[in-house]
Amino acid sequence: MARPIWFVKIIQHFFTERFTIANWTKNSNLIKKLVDFFLFHGDEIFYLPKDQVIREVVSRDINDADKFVNTFLPDDSGSFSSSAWGYESGLDTQTEIRVVVQEDIEQTPSISLPSTVIREFINEANHIWLMDKCLCRDNMQCKDFPIELGCIFMGEAVMGINPKLGHLATKEEAIARIDLAAEHGLIHLIGKNKIDTQWMGVHPGGRLLTVCNCCPCCCLYKVLPDLHQDIASKVQKMPGIEVSVNAEQCIGCGKCTADDVCITHNLTLVDGKAFMGDYCVGCGRCYEVCPVGAIEIDITNDNFIQETIKRLKEKINVA
Repeated sequence: MARPIWFVKIIQHFFTERFTIANWTKNSNLIKKLVDFFLFHGDEIFYLPKDQVIREVVSRDINDADKFVNTFLPDDSGSFSSSAWGYESGLDTQTEIRVVVQEDIEQTPSISLPSTVIREFINEANHIWLMDKCLCRDNMQCKDFPIELGCIFMGEAVMGINPKLGHLATKEEAIARIDLAAEHGLIHLIGKNKIDTQWMGVHPGGRLLTVCNCCPCCCLYKVLPDLHQDIASKVQKMPGIEVSVNAEQCIGCGKCTADDVCITHNLTLVDGKAFMGDYCVGCGRCYEVCPVGAIEIDITNDNFIQETIKRLKEKINVA
């Protein structure tokens, strides 16, 4: 049964207390179990890196590969320099190495972008719902990001949402919303999120996919560092996305630690260098603001898009 609007307003009233409630899960095993069961049981939620960030990462990797190949190209005499390998073999380098280039190397390959995950589910969904407002930004009266770019819900369960909260939408409307959210710098979150079945009063949970357009100032999951690790671990980076700090390059400017950058405040300055904690969601916002490229993002699984889709489909059916 759809929740009445008065119930939603009560939920909003407690929104500002979310950090306190989250901390209780660390201090009381009973509260942890109750919060986990009623709000997070069976969840799997992924933050998606910004598409533009992944474009830049892939372009960087291509450029690095070009530099690597150029290191081993023959000099003007047609010979290879063994010093490029960092060792002296005592053999004619031309007998050791052969580089055969038969065609141009593709410089701009087709890139699978993180938003592909959302588009896949939009294309499959029989029912799509657009919220009229973002509950988080509306409650915090956000001044930096559009309040009207609310969540997208998919699956049979959306038919039970209170019609005063939003409307059924076409696939084209849904895609337009995620594109507009990206243009405004919002971060996409996607997954099975039991909280949404609870506050909206819809079921079954396996028939409701949540897509949020998150900002760093108001997002519910700013509470991740305050939650017990057993719960916080259900909100995660995409599989195959790794983020790290290159301490040698870091100049300690503090831009990545600003309140308006990391959703989980996962970066701090330690001994004049950026230090990454345990709650990185891999969104890429720190990567964007670093002036010297000290924040590094690596794709360790070429199938990270397909793997994310696979894991979500094991939890949710939107068709």
